[in-house]
Amino acid sequence: MLVTAATPSLAIHEVYADRCNVAELNMDYPATSSPGQSIAVNTSMLVQCAQWRTYYTGRVDLVDLQTMRILSSSPFDIGWRPSVTATVSNTATAPSNDGPWRLELIVYIFEDGGMVAFPMDRTIAIQIGTLSAATQQTTETVPTTSVGTTATNEPTLISQTNPGTSVASPLILDPTYIAAGTLLIAAIVVAFTVMMIRKRNA
Repeated sequence: MLVTAATPSLAIHEVYADRCNVAELNMDYPATSSPGQSIAVNTSMLVQCAQWRTYYTGRVDLVDLQTMRILSSSPFDIGWRPSVTATVSNTATAPSNDGPWRLELIVYIFEDGGMVAFPMDRTIAIQIGTLSAATQQTTETVPTTSVGTTATNEPTLISQTNPGTSVASPLILDPTYIAAGTLLIAAIVVAFTVMMIRKRNA
């Protein structure tokens, strides 16, 4: 699954205004995984910096949102280039229990004096094992927030038919029964007419 998020700018500390921004962030990760399986989250990003002062570097952390533990860190170089596309890969081992595995990807940008931008974060969910039929829902990326951008995803509920209920089907009459009933009514009308004629002539 490829997730693409484009942001106009990543907010910078006031003293370093317009120094660096992550203009585009693409994540490629599996939608499902088996318990204990190793997975990789591949990240490609376009970083734009005002190259007039120092050498820039970056780092991408993959964090387990349940334990808040950093599962892996991947550094990358920006250098003195005004625009660079960096690609990194973060690996992790899926938990042993079935269910949604919620992770957060955090991008940092640094210079010699320290971090020069607020971290950009993206939250993802990977389904571990299978969903039970009774609680089946679509599992999507969790709503994320980053400085300057807001993304929301509404879960889509899947309606299921209750096997214990039955719906009455409309009554359909056989054409043979309709014809027989029509003939019977006609015979009764003829017999009644003949009887009335006989009484009148008597």
